[in-house]
Order: sequence, then structure tokens, then C-alpha cells
Amino acid sequence: QQYELILTVRSPLFVGSGQSYQRTEYIYDRRSNRVSVLHRNRFIHFLAENDLADSYERFILGGSTNLHSFLRQECGLDEAGIRALCVYDLPAGDALDAEHSLKNIQAFMRDNAFRPYVPGSSVKAPCARSCCIRPCRSRGYWHPELAGLQQKGRYSGAGISEHPAFCPRQQGKTRLDAVSSLLRGVLVSDSEPISNNAMTLTGKRDAAFGGEVNAINLCREAVAPGTRIRFSLTLDQSVLH
Repeated sequence: QQYELILTVRSPLFVGSGQSYQRTEYIYDRRSNRVSVLHRNRFIHFLAENDLADSYERFILGGSTNLHSFLRQECGLDEAGIRALCVYDLPAGDALDAEHSLKNIQAFMRDNAFRPYVPGSSVKAPCARSCCIRPCRSRGYWHPELAGLQQKGRYSGAGISEHPAFCPRQQGKTRLDAVSSLLRGVLVSDSEPISNNAMTLTGKRDAAFGGEVNAINLCREAVAPGTRIRFSLTLDQSVLH
């Protein structure tokens, strides 16, 4: 059974790729409030071809973060040449401003064409919880170890899916492993590509339980609230019955 699954974003959504951009690897246009990210390989090739690696090193060590000025003045590029070195641009939101220094940017998950997307694995857990785990809980499909922990008050239902003893199983299966799991029958595709105009930058702030908020000197690429993200959801009834 195949369905279109639509996720409507209610708050800035960040799925990190593990990559980040230093302040000397992107251009912030204060007039348009947009950020343009350099294509690293393309930029390194350009520096090597034009014998500008030493100039870029001096630019970095000098403490400046105005990459646009470096590309115009030191590299002699016009606006079209600068755009050719960039791979994408996106709105900066309220994460950057002209009165403060730039921040490092943690990158969102992107495909080979640098289009942002949400991996299906990031969505499967809540889908599986709705399709399999809640029905199994309501029908009493407990593993004895988990039931014993609940009776002793040592494990709450809120984190039920995280316990290794809780593995909703296919009928006739006794082993607690991924092959026997009912969750094999819930398949979620990666999302369709998300437009860069639906992305934004958001600052990172750590909040303590006491109410104190500590602003971190970095920001993240995030999907803006209100964005609708489409996936394909498949329920394999040969597994789920």
C-alpha cells in the first residue's frame, strides 16, 4: 500500500549532513540578506589555476571574513564570476546581520546536486511508532522483559520504542532482531528535493532547565516553518498483515 506522506514544518527543521562552512567559505549579501556558499572543489581549482592560494591564505590569516571583497579586489572577479564559483544561495533569516561578525554554518543534508532533502530514516521512527508500536502496545504485544520492567516502574511508555526488548514481531517469529521486526514492513522514501528558497539560517541557542539561554556562535541551515515536504510511505502487508 503506497501513500503520499506530507510533513508540514512547524518550527525550523535541521537535519545535519556533518559538514560545515567556515566564515571564509560563504558570501553574505547584506542588501538581499542572502548567503551564497562556495563550491569547494571549484574554488580550490580556481585558486590553483590562477596562483591565488597564497593570497587566500593571507586573507584567512588576516582575520577578515569579507569574502566578496577578496574575490573582487584580490581575484579580479566580477559578479558573474563570483556566482560561477558558488553552488547555491539561501535566505539568511535573522541568524546574520550587518552589526555582528559572521558565524560558521552547519550544513543541511543535501543530495549530489546540492538540493536539500530529508532522509526517510529521519521520518521512519515516528511513522513506525504510529503504524506498529502504538497498536502493539494497545493490544498487549509485550516482551516479558519489558513487561517486567514496567511492572516495577522502571520504564515508562514514553520511551518504549528505545528499549531493546521491545521489538514488534511478525506472526510466528520469536527472535528479537531486525529480520523478525514488524518495522520491516514500514518503508519511507527520502523526501522530494526542497527549494533553497524554503530554507533559512537559524541561530543555535542552548537553553538550561533553569531558564538561562546561551547563544552559540554558529548557525544552521534549516527548513523554514510552513514548508510542506513530500515523501512516499509504503506499508508492506506481507509483513504487517
